[in-house]
Amino acid sequence: MDMIADRFAKAVSINPLATAIDSGSKQITYKALNASAQGLASRLAELASTFRADTPRLAAIMVAHSADAVAITFGTVLSGWAYTPLDPRADDGALDHMLEQSGASIVFADQSNIARARALAHGHFRVLSVEEMLLPVKREDSEQPGFGPYTPDTAAYVLYTSGTTGRPKPVRHSRASLLRSANCYGTDSGLRAGDRVSLVMPLSFTPSVFSLFSALLAGATVCLYDIGETRSYGFGDWVRLNELALLYTTPTLFRRWAKRLPDHGGSGETDWPRLRMIQLAGEPLLASDVALFQKKFPRPVRLYNGMGTTETSCAARFLIDQSMQFLDGSVPIGYPYADIDLIVRNEDGRMVGAGEIGQLYIKGKWTSDADGLSGEGEFATGDLAMQQEGGRLVHFGRRTDRVFVDGVRVDLLEVESLLMRRAEVLEAVVIAHDDRKIKTTELVAFLSPCGDAEIDVADLVDWLGEQLPSPMMPAKWVITETLPTLPAGKVDRMALRAQAPALSSRGKPNPHEPDEIDRFASELFRTLLDKPELGSTAEFFASGGDLKSALALTVAVERAYGIALSVSRINQIPTPINLAHELRRQLASQPDQQVRSDDLGALWELDHSPALQIEKIDAAELPEAVQSLLNHQNSMTATLSDWSGAPVSLHVRAQRQAGRYFMRKIELVCARERTLAVAGIRVDLAAFDPDVRLEIMAGQTPFGMVLKTYGIATKHRLQSLFRTHQADGPGFGRINRIEDDTGTLLADVIEVLSPETNNA
Repeated sequence: MDMIADRFAKAVSINPLATAIDSGSKQITYKALNASAQGLASRLAELASTFRADTPRLAAIMVAHSADAVAITFGTVLSGWAYTPLDPRADDGALDHMLEQSGASIVFADQSNIARARALAHGHFRVLSVEEMLLPVKREDSEQPGFGPYTPDTAAYVLYTSGTTGRPKPVRHSRASLLRSANCYGTDSGLRAGDRVSLVMPLSFTPSVFSLFSALLAGATVCLYDIGETRSYGFGDWVRLNELALLYTTPTLFRRWAKRLPDHGGSGETDWPRLRMIQLAGEPLLASDVALFQKKFPRPVRLYNGMGTTETSCAARFLIDQSMQFLDGSVPIGYPYADIDLIVRNEDGRMVGAGEIGQLYIKGKWTSDADGLSGEGEFATGDLAMQQEGGRLVHFGRRTDRVFVDGVRVDLLEVESLLMRRAEVLEAVVIAHDDRKIKTTELVAFLSPCGDAEIDVADLVDWLGEQLPSPMMPAKWVITETLPTLPAGKVDRMALRAQAPALSSRGKPNPHEPDEIDRFASELFRTLLDKPELGSTAEFFASGGDLKSALALTVAVERAYGIALSVSRINQIPTPINLAHELRRQLASQPDQQVRSDDLGALWELDHSPALQIEKIDAAELPEAVQSLLNHQNSMTATLSDWSGAPVSLHVRAQRQAGRYFMRKIELVCARERTLAVAGIRVDLAAFDPDVRLEIMAGQTPFGMVLKTYGIATKHRLQSLFRTHQADGPGFGRINRIEDDTGTLLADVIEVLSPETNNA
């Protein structure tokens, strides 16, 4: 039996009267959805018998965002057909093009769109009423016919690209690809029967595929919110009234909602007691969005950031909680799924190493055969990314989001993120406009106020001028009540770009005069690279910099300003002007950048699994078998020597540098591929001389061996013992502090034993 139909049949059998679809005005139970799908399958089978054998089993769906839209979409796939959604809010020209290109043989339309659908069909397609197609079939016997037949390679849906680089193109995905997307989202979110899952974006957008099918195959409820519908209550009230467990929306809608919420204050109290995950998609997730989430939502709500395209479906994911801090201001998209390769290449097509920014390519069996594939089967996303040590990816937006102004590299998203940290600014978009009159590139900032707040441009310019170099300052400012949005709830950047030529240029306000920080950055580059004439826009590595000189740069910065930079960060701030801006940014937010020695969230995040839930315990609560292991100075060594099962081995799973910290994660694995113990060490590089730092970062040498080589004496101090709840039983662990003879912290170590070692 087909896996999609099989999963749905199980969901129906578990609780047939549970609500499958809830649009507010209409609720459909699993039993009713199954009956409608059976009726649709019967009618489609009859219809197909009148077609030629080579006629595509593809239905275009032109239905408003409603319960019927979800039912007809899901029922079409169950019936073995593919669907292509057409958003009724698109203009006739776009719909006509998509309908013609899709290869659809029929069109489903609701009463409000059926006349328009018939006009667009031009007599070439059969237009069918959704309401009639979803009617259950009356049968004398109690048995319902099965769905199918079809194979995993049978087409399931056809979506269109956004068209930002030309006309929208159709992208086909199979039933196997659809099931994979549902499984990825369901697993990452811990989706289960009874959960209420949002469906905010139109069905024509890829994220809707994930939330719709994962929910209905798990026995959850799909809750619809129509962005374009006029309501007596807002988005936040809808989230609260629906008691959502999983909210999937765009960063724009999230900002408009969350920025008006009160701070949670660490109390844990919330108007959304069932909410456990917020996923934002369709636009880049900014550092200001993460800060907003952490300020407004208490534990256990987590933020989900991911990466995917219409052509490739799910590619990467990353879970963020309230303890995580990203010292370089970038937000990770995380780690690729096991069946996907994410590759970063420079403009010459060369694969770049950790810490270098390039274009992101996706390769895997789920990559569609749409335009954009290279000869190696890699899909060029048009996005910029950087791979950090340990394989984690950071996203830097589209290639067009990075520009050069007066020879300085400007990250438009960074300027947007900075503006949106202001309390009076609800949302901000910064675009680069090539002004032919003055023959230069200028930045244009579009802002909308938060509530009744007023935006004082002069005050904002003064504040921004203290943190940004002159080339990164917007030259034009537009204040508007709200920014234009697309049907999916994303800001319409193309509409804003179209406004830029008509705006009058004011010139760059308050140009920044070189100060002590600018002079420090320029002189540092010249000294380290031994180039006295080096200009303020010269790039570090392009001018002869290497790993050793980059490390020397980080040491000099830390000694002068107490700011720890990672070597990879220098690739993002490659010029003296960019470095000076980074120093000002961190100096301005230094109280927020302090990392507590007992906060190991960044270390444990190396293993891209859900965050470790720690419950502190006393030593007396430990089982005897665990006590003997954790009393050993190195519990990994004790586990290795005491394990009585099959042979075991140590694996370095991940390592990377983040700011002043170097982190390495090691697993003890038995022959059955079971993890017996996990240890992570976070080394404070500030405590070591440059040569020691370089040795720690460059190789796989154990930390203890490095210390012994350099004659550094250490002592261990137990910070806490804890219990963590795992699927196969409780695990136990400890957190240690490693100090030198003077009491200076050298490293934190966290060790966790799996339940399997409890009786070793």
